[in-house]
Amino acid sequence: MGEPVSRRGPDGRGPRIFFQQVPEAKAAKNRLHLPVQVGAGSDPRDRPAIVRDEVIRLVGLGAREVQVFDEMDEHWVVMADLEGNAFCVS
Repeated sequence: MGEPVSRRGPDGRGPRIFFQQVPEAKAAKNRLHLPVQVGAGSDPRDRPAIVRDEVIRLVGLGAREVQVFDEMDEHWVVMADLEGNAFCVS
């Protein structure tokens, strides 16, 4: 597998897009997995609440919570959009 890589716009601002190969076989027709980072730069103790607020907002828009992870001082939630495509909120 190749090394992960991330990219931002030419001006170096805006959201960062991270590309990473995974060992799992493709399970569905997901074409792109975009994580939503809302807790970056915050105190790690505050991140679960920040992530939870965003998850609640996204569920209100039609997303579905799939699984919650709290590992290695990181907190993230795997979610699914209306078509079942997975994305993470961290």
